[in-house]
Formats: sequence, structure tokens, C-alpha cells
Amino acid sequence: MKRRAIHAVIVRRIALATIGIVTFGCVTPPPEPDAETLIADATRSSPPILFTPDDESIDAPSSAPEVLTREEAIRRAILGDARLQALLARVRMALADAEQTRLLPNPILEVAYRFPTVSDAPDEIEVGVTAELLPLLTRPGRSRAADDRLRGTVSDAIDRALDVVALVRSRYAAVQAFEELIPSLNGRRDLLGRLRTVAQERLDAGEGIRLDVTSLRTQEAELDLDLLELARDRADARLELAQLMGVPSERGDWKVEPREAPTPVPVEHEARWIEAALASRPDIEAIRWELVALKEEAQLAGLSILEGAGAGISAEKAEDWSIGPAVSIPIPLFDFGQARRARAEASLIEARHRLLETRRVAVSEVRRALVSYAALQQSVERLRDVVLPLQRQRREEIEAIYLGGQADITSLIIAEQELRLSQVKLIGLEERIALSRAALERAVGGPAAALRVETETRESDSGERP
Repeated sequence: MKRRAIHAVIVRRIALATIGIVTFGCVTPPPEPDAETLIADATRSSPPILFTPDDESIDAPSSAPEVLTREEAIRRAILGDARLQALLARVRMALADAEQTRLLPNPILEVAYRFPTVSDAPDEIEVGVTAELLPLLTRPGRSRAADDRLRGTVSDAIDRALDVVALVRSRYAAVQAFEELIPSLNGRRDLLGRLRTVAQERLDAGEGIRLDVTSLRTQEAELDLDLLELARDRADARLELAQLMGVPSERGDWKVEPREAPTPVPVEHEARWIEAALASRPDIEAIRWELVALKEEAQLAGLSILEGAGAGISAEKAEDWSIGPAVSIPIPLFDFGQARRARAEASLIEARHRLLETRRVAVSEVRRALVSYAALQQSVERLRDVVLPLQRQRREEIEAIYLGGQADITSLIIAEQELRLSQVKLIGLEERIALSRAALERAVGGPAAALRVETETRESDSGERP
């Protein structure tokens, strides 16, 4: 009876110790960040992004709109981007990893039956239940590191969504530019046709020269070649936009919105844009979370010498049953965990340098986008408000003189060429402004972050005015 009482005390102590270890390893549930809603907020798109686990069709299901707006193109591109869907699947993988780190290790049952070597000796039975100590001791730290990696994976998905937005905005701006360039060149061709008719009539009446007719025909032929090139580039831009929207087989014959006048951007507040970029960019946020996870893992690296350690209960039966605690601890003769600690420290250093590089790139991209936008805005205003009115006036004056027979066709052709080239240049500059605006939004961390900066800047400027 006394032996049984001692055994009972031992079992109770082992149970209490086990409960204490398990309690020490208790952790909170993993975070469940809504990646789809966060992407919608960062890109200012609606409705929220959907995760499609079973989409294997080449063309995403969608109805071709009669007029494709830029917002609709962005929405369809985000919904149909396969790489973004893969990252959303990776978010779910990271969530599963976070849940896995919270699971307790399965106990190990060991049973040994020994046959007696002496006929009268009883059979010997050994039964043991053990559990690994290292997973229990490191469970809180491993779960925190997994949570940090989960948040970093969400930031990677947001970063990809912002890439998609920037690509769609650039392609949509290119399509808009082609839709303006082609009518402009067609108008120029019609004018050349009218001038050639006048030159032919003057030649037939004996008042002109054949060189004028030949020059105008040459201009028409070169313009036809330019129109063919533009038509090819327009078709390519439309097909690329269709591919970005997840419908590469679509014809892309939808209409697009006319280009809007570029809205002024408060480029003078450079520090505010940089501050927003460093706080909002998801690529910086992803490395930050990775750095936090690496710090957690570096703290756990010192416990690696306990790998293989276990504790449990062992029972043995010879003539009578005996029971007691069982502990297995590795002897650190060769591996003191120094290599794992060194690797963890090196990983931390590497992540810090990558974070520094990404922050520097963010600052540079914001500054370059602001400088580009400001310079392009000045060029557009100068070309639109000064150069084009003067060239129109000059062309009209030369055309009146030519029709009156006081000037040759060469002067009129040169004036018309300069006017049309400036009009084409204006369209190209406005396209570059749209691209520069998209680059600025991407550099600062997305449309939502850019809108916050603009709103805060305007409110601040209005508050400073007397």
C-alpha cells in the first residue's frame, strides 16, 4: 500500500509538471487578416477582391463593356490576376503554418516486451509515454514568428495588387493616347489632301508647279505609313490591357474614356510624400514583418541544444509494476547551437540591409516621380498655352497667303508640320504625365496613400492661408 501511495504521488507530480509546461506554452489564436479587404482599401477598388481557388480558365468570366473605364479596367485586372490569386493562396498557407505552430506535439508511446532467458523468470514489459520538450518551450515564440510571416505575406499580396494597378494605368493611358493621336493624324491627312487638290488645280491652271503636288503626295504617303504604325501599336496596347484584365482572348474593341486634364499634384511637399511612402509601402512593411519574425527565431536559436529532449512517464513490469518519470536530454558535446545562432544573426543582418535598401529605393522613386511630374506639367502648360496658339496663328496666316498666290506650298507644309508635331507632342506629354502620376502613386504606396497625402496637403495649405 505504501508503495502504491508513493507511485500515486509521483504520477500526480508528473501530471502537474506536464500541465505546467503546457500552460507555459499557451498562445493566443492566430490573426486572421482580411487580405482581400486590405487590397481593396489600398487600391481604392470595389467590390472587394475575391479568392478563386478553382479557376483554371484562360479567360476570366466577364462581360465586355461598351465603354471600358479606367476604374473598371483596374477592377477586372485585380480580380483576374493569377499571380495575385497565387499570393492570396500563400496567405492561406501562412495562416495554416500559424495554426500549426499552436498545436501541441503528439506524445510518443513506447512499448518494449522482453522474453525471459530463465524459464522461471517472469516476462518484462516496459511502457513509456514521452513528449518532446523543445516544441513546448518554443511554442509561443514560434507562433509569434509565424504570425509575423503571415502579416508579411499579406503585405506581399498588397504589393502585387499595386503593381497591377500601375500597369493597368500605364496601358490605359497608352490606349487613350493612341485614340487621340490617330484622329489627329487623320485630320492632318485630310488637310494634306485638300492642299494637294488646290496644288493640282493651280498646276492645271498653269499657276503652280509639279513639285508642290509631288511634295504633298509624299507627305500623304509618309503619313499613311505613320497611321499604320500607330494602328499596330494601338492594337498591341489593347491586347496587353486585355491580358492584364485576365481576358487575353478578348478582342479589345471596347471604347475608352477620353483623357481628362491632369489634376495638379502638390509636388512641393516632398517630405510629406516621402514620409507617407516609408509608412505605407507594402514592400517595406513585408520586410519589417520578416525582420520581427527573424528576431523571434534568433531568440529561439539558443534553445536548439534541447532538440531531441523529452519528458514523460515510464512504467515497467517484472514481478510487479513500477512507474516513474522519464527524461531524455541530449548531451551538448559537439553541437552547442553556435552554428544556428550565427545563422540567425546573419539572417537578421541581411534583413536589416534589405530593409535599408528598400527604404532608400522608396525615397528615390518618390523624389524622381515628383521631379518628373513637375517638369512635365510645366512643359504641357508651356506647349498648350504658348506654343500651340502661336503655331495655329502662323499656319493660318501662311495658308491665307498661299491661297492668295503670294507664297509657295513649302512654307505652308512646314507650318502645318510644326503645328501637327506640337499637337502630337502634347498628347505624348499628357500620356507621360499620366504615367508619372501612376508612378508617384505606386512609389508612395498606392492610390489610397496618395489620396491621403493630397488631402492632408490641401487641408494644411488652406489652414495656413489668412
